[in-house]
Amino acid sequence: MNGKLEIIEVINRYFAALDKRTFDLETLRKIFADNATVVRPNGTSLTGPEAIRSSHTKSLERFRATQHLTSGFIIDLADESKADFRVNLIALHFWKEGFGDSSINKEENYFLAGGVVSGNSTKTSDGWHISKIRNDVIWRQGVGFQEMINTK
Repeated sequence: MNGKLEIIEVINRYFAALDKRTFDLETLRKIFADNATVVRPNGTSLTGPEAIRSSHTKSLERFRATQHLTSGFIIDLADESKADFRVNLIALHFWKEGFGDSSINKEENYFLAGGVVSGNSTKTSDGWHISKIRNDVIWRQGVGFQEMINTK
């Protein structure tokens, strides 16, 4: 598999892990470099697989389901071991009972967000890993935005 396809694969594995709630360290170490940084839409940063695991576990506990859809991958290989990427993302989040807006029907208690994910990848002896990933939200629709903005 060429480098660009391997990078696309690792990015898609990250979003699949979010949707499946697969936050064990073995999975995250296959996706992230040891010193990887995740920058959340609210600007807070997490560094390393353990911090990413802990934060994502806590953050996604509020949702009964999520779906992250990626498209428009642009991969710029700097050399054989470093690359930058840009990806479009649309993410659907269904709030669990007690979160979001409990005054509405549970099927309408959700939010959508669209944005651009960007970052860097590094190739090591065991393949490509995300070294930095940032999600810049461009638009939101639905309910419960304040809960997301306050996520650490």
